[in-house]
Amino acid sequence: MAIKFKAKTKEEIPAELQALYVEGDGGFVLDVEGAVDKTKLDEFRTNNIALSNQLAETKRRFEGIESEQVRAVAAERDALKISRMQSASSAPSRSRFASSSASLPPASASPRATQRSAPHTARASSHPAAAGRRSIPRHGASENWRD
Repeated sequence: MAIKFKAKTKEEIPAELQALYVEGDGGFVLDVEGAVDKTKLDEFRTNNIALSNQLAETKRRFEGIESEQVRAVAAERDALKISRMQSASSAPSRSRFASSSASLPPASASPRATQRSAPHTARASSHPAAAGRRSIPRHGASENWRD
């Protein structure tokens, strides 16, 4: 008679072997060191078979490819990329503003531009309470707001 590894109820276990079983995993399990449930072993085995089949299929797909051929194709691809980059950098600029930018005067040549870019300075106030104090311009306020 074979001893069961797992039993659902205590009545399924012979009376002389009940001391060898421990309650767990939804029933009674034989208390043996290193023993694993058959369902876990079956799952592990089927997973290994699936991985082995995947490996065989991958090997079959790459069977005729030589590493020298792969290196030659990669070198050809890299050379093509380099030649495209060199031809793109030597081509004239196609900017629509390229021809008109030479005819514009520099921004610093405009007297109005220098006024706008000048830092805020304190103006003298004619109010008697402001005598001796610096006027601090408000955020976003232009100094030439009256102009």
